[in-house]
Amino acid sequence: MQEIISKAVFESYKAIETEAAKKNTPIKDYATTLILSLCKKFDYGWFVAAWWVGDGGIGIYNKEASLIKVLGTPDGGEFAGQT
Repeated sequence: MQEIISKAVFESYKAIETEAAKKNTPIKDYATTLILSLCKKFDYGWFVAAWWVGDGGIGIYNKEASLIKVLGTPDGGEFAGQT
């Protein structure tokens, strides 16, 4: 599943990059955000994967430890924080 999702995310990014190059505009002008998570419980615990592209963000919350961890560095720009 990770390979399928990673490939779809990468191909989506490349399509936007190609379109920006065709129009000779910066890729940041597209202000695209993708936030995706995949969670599956196994006998031994949880598998959690996350992808994020753009000015949004994603994190994981551990209830037992009362811990929130942001899984990356938020992007900035004109539309930052609007997701």
